[in-house]
Amino acid sequence: METKTTGLWGRCRAGLRWVGRRIWTMPGQKALWLLFVLTPLIAFLEVELLSENNPFRSLEAWQWGLNLLWYGCILTFAWLATGRRKGSIAITMGLSFVMGLANHYILEFRGRALFPIDLLSLRTAVNVAGNYDYTPDFFVWCGVAVLAAVLLPLAFLPKEPERFGGKRWLKRTCIGLCGGWLIYIGVFFFTGMLPACDIYAQQWFTKGNGFLLNFTVSARYMRVEKPEGYSEQKVKNRIDLLESSDDLSNAEQAVTNFIIVMNESYADLTEYDGLTLSGDPTPFLHALRENTIRGDMISPVTGGGTASVEFEVLTGNTNAFLSSGTVAYQMYLRDGTASLAQTADAMQLRTSAYHPYLASGWNRTFAYPWMGFQSQYYQDHRVGDDIDTNYTDEDLVREYVSDRADYERVFQLTDAARAAGQRCFVHNVTMQNHSGYNKAWNHLERGVVLTGDFAGQGYDNTTNQFLALMGESDRAMQALIAHYTEVEEPTVILFFGDHQPPLDNDLFEDIYGKELDDRTDAELIEQYKTPFLIWANFDIPEQEGLTVGASFLGAMASRVAGYPQTGYMKFVSRVAEEFQAITPVGYILKDGTVVREEEQLSPEQQELAETYRWLQYANLFGEDVAHDFFFVNESN
Repeated sequence: METKTTGLWGRCRAGLRWVGRRIWTMPGQKALWLLFVLTPLIAFLEVELLSENNPFRSLEAWQWGLNLLWYGCILTFAWLATGRRKGSIAITMGLSFVMGLANHYILEFRGRALFPIDLLSLRTAVNVAGNYDYTPDFFVWCGVAVLAAVLLPLAFLPKEPERFGGKRWLKRTCIGLCGGWLIYIGVFFFTGMLPACDIYAQQWFTKGNGFLLNFTVSARYMRVEKPEGYSEQKVKNRIDLLESSDDLSNAEQAVTNFIIVMNESYADLTEYDGLTLSGDPTPFLHALRENTIRGDMISPVTGGGTASVEFEVLTGNTNAFLSSGTVAYQMYLRDGTASLAQTADAMQLRTSAYHPYLASGWNRTFAYPWMGFQSQYYQDHRVGDDIDTNYTDEDLVREYVSDRADYERVFQLTDAARAAGQRCFVHNVTMQNHSGYNKAWNHLERGVVLTGDFAGQGYDNTTNQFLALMGESDRAMQALIAHYTEVEEPTVILFFGDHQPPLDNDLFEDIYGKELDDRTDAELIEQYKTPFLIWANFDIPEQEGLTVGASFLGAMASRVAGYPQTGYMKFVSRVAEEFQAITPVGYILKDGTVVREEEQLSPEQQELAETYRWLQYANLFGEDVAHDFFFVNESN
């Protein structure tokens, strides 16, 4: 039997070789040349297939052209490196498959495309990589089929005997093409071609531009250029004008303990009209009113990108004025960055950052000291002795430290400050609710679930686990508030979700009854909203129904906490009087209208936005521009 099978396989191989030789001996090796020329197109279609994108419907002709140019660039440089068309085809197709597969899973897990900054976040990605389900789906198998359809016939074609077939004109042609590509790359990345052509990265529409074009455009905009019209003297003139007309006085409250709880992936799904649930997953959140300011925060990200939200809340800066897809913690911060922690440190408060997970994520171990944190605590690393970071199995929900166990460590931080005769500033980033939501239900009660048409769908199990996590967070929040209700020191807690969870895109398409890229601006913004509240254990005026951008939230809460306001914080508060938020999606006016381009704002709004952009650039990249305007020190 084995002999017959081997013989049959041998005859099949011989037949395929015969076909291959027949193709090879065609005049001018037309078959190989045809495949070579078609490779950029096939690679492009393979990547878009893995991205679940129909480029025939979603992309314009110029987007097709620029994508094909990049795939042609890969093919040509691979040809130069190998000297053989077969090698260049194999490299181009293999690399394209890897890129498409990576983008496919980023879309599945985070609901957004892959960006260059994700390559700088590999340590963070590796930390949580085991928490997702990589079972190949229809699109992955289709991508594999396309790859096999190219590589298998290619394997039966004879090898080219010499580099470039021994023909000098082919080698010179390849070198000339590579020279042309180098000029194109220089123009693409280092000139104003893209802004002049109105080409920008699409990070909110999952299929905009096509993957490779969007990736390279994002890389182009990773460099933060000086804003148009910017100069240090103009910034100083604007600051002088702001200070002369200052109508926002410093807070007069006694200095308090100020605790920031940024709760991982915390979101209120009950705000989605039409989504049917068996109950309320967060009853305590919805009932809390006394001494509470509450509403929705508009996050700059959705599905992931925690550090970008931290950056906005702690500094008052906005990601809208940074290059698309970048993370300030990894690229733009430096020692002495102005922040709420720096203000607290100048006031001689005890400043601590606490995150019950690995220290390798988002460059925090460097970013936190640069912003003024004296101590920082992680699951595997700590700088300070105020809390115990040893956790038992009872401290875990699924496989992450629970909110309850997390808040117990926050209690230890404020207790340590009390014992030292100090007040404190605590920045806490929780971990309990991190995706994915297909884990074992360890120490997690099943509670509110999807009902109606949403039950029994492919996304109901993961969504129900997320809803159960919200219930667990709600009970932990109740314990957090109860604890500080009994504490004598005046205490302010700012609580908010960093971003909405990366739930299945099909869930949101069912909620809206349309594909995600077809949503209105108002519907799009809904997926960037998370709950926030500012609570105090002393009397403050209650407010609710507010909508506030993440870059405005820190200044708002710091005033309640009695923090002195720098000139920059006062200016940010003034911007918040005109806008709900300024985010990478666009400018969101007080009535909720989304304005995507600055030129579409009123003249007064444009001037305010321009001043914000200039001041932020001076704050992050300017050299000693009006230091006292951005920092709290003895002079102010």
